Parts: sequence; C-alpha cells; structure tokens
Amino acid sequence: MADANTYGVTASTLQAYVSDLEISPASSPSTTQVGEIIQAEANSLRGHCAARGIQTDGMVSTDPTYGVLANILTYRAVAIVLRARNRGIDAEGIQREAAFELKRLMDAPQTVDEDNTSTLAESTRQYRERVGSRVKGASRTAAGRIISGGSI
Repeated sequence: MADANTYGVTASTLQAYVSDLEISPASSPSTTQVGEIIQAEANSLRGHCAARGIQTDGMVSTDPTYGVLANILTYRAVAIVLRARNRGIDAEGIQREAAFELKRLMDAPQTVDEDNTSTLAESTRQYRERVGSRVKGASRTAAGRIISGGSI
C-alpha cells in the first residue's frame, strides 16, 4: 500500500505552528526524521478515517475535509517533535488540539465531508424527501438538523 496523504504538511509547516521551533538536518529530530514522523502519523490518520468511511487517498486541497485533516496531522506531528525535544508541557496542549479535531471528525464526519457514506443525521429537506412530511414536535437547529425530544 502506498503511503498516506500528508496534506502538504512538512517540517516547515510544523515550524509555523510553534515559535522558535527549528528543524534542520542537524536538529534532533532531523528534517528527515520529522518527515518520517509526519508520514507515520498520516498513515495512522488514514486508518482512523477509513474506519469511519472517510476516503483520504487522493484527497486534494479543494475537498471539504482536507484542511481539517491537515490540522490534525500537523498537531499530532508537532506533539511528537516537542516530546522528542523534552518540551512535554508544550506537547500536551498540542496533543489535546489533535485529539479534539480527531474527535470532531469521528463524531460527526458529515460536518467536514459532504461525500461521507455514514448517515448520522439528515437535514429537514432530506427528511421531507424521505417521508413526505415533518416530524410532529420536531424543531430545526441552526444547521438545519432535525431534533426531536432530548437535547443536542
């Protein structure tokens, strides 16, 4: 299997997210090692997405999910690089960002991928097309999702 999409994330991308983070052939981890970290995390991220029905191979920057996945990959790689440099306190915050973005992607993939095959919620238009009427007592959220009973 070919390597996973890295969404344009490079060592330079990581440097833009953390002040005074220098990555060079002489740094530890080196530019080459950071590239390997990015690729390993991209492969892991591809697995998470595949488990939720989100196809990442061949994705381009115009795809709705591309930016979200680029951010997740960047956060995850930055956290590893910071831990490798004994900057664990910085890494913890970055890792929380990565976890938050991944949870958002896994909990509601339709919010970031219009072509996802999972059906977690439907719009009121989709509901009317399916059943021909509104749900009695349902209200419409700002996002146009049907809610009935309970809370969101």
